[in-house]
Amino acid sequence: MIDATREIYNQLGGNLFSLYSGCKNILRDTEKNALRMTLPKNKSGANRLEIIYNAGKDTYTMYFYKWFSGRTIINFEKEIFKQIPCKETPIKKLDDVYCDQLLEIYTEITGISLPYHVVFG
Repeated sequence: MIDATREIYNQLGGNLFSLYSGCKNILRDTEKNALRMTLPKNKSGANRLEIIYNAGKDTYTMYFYKWFSGRTIINFEKEIFKQIPCKETPIKKLDDVYCDQLLEIYTEITGISLPYHVVFG
């Protein structure tokens, strides 16, 4: 059986994609057949991308979203403790994306263009 998360990474361009896109914290979710990454600042405002492989259709779902991790504010002098919860704001979700469209859509949504040799190998 082919590991779908490795295949997604290879479809994007592998290490060259990591180098030129500016994406960090690329994580594999083998249970969900998904690849998640932190995006650099871009025109869409999204800071996360999740690409999910749909085995039945042999397509991908691309989910761009803004993630705020939440925090706790503590002021010991006034004894104030405030919890700000995590928040996920959807930016764009595209279903039924084919493998040859992944980089094109990435560039279209984020505005981050990749060098020719990353896109065309």
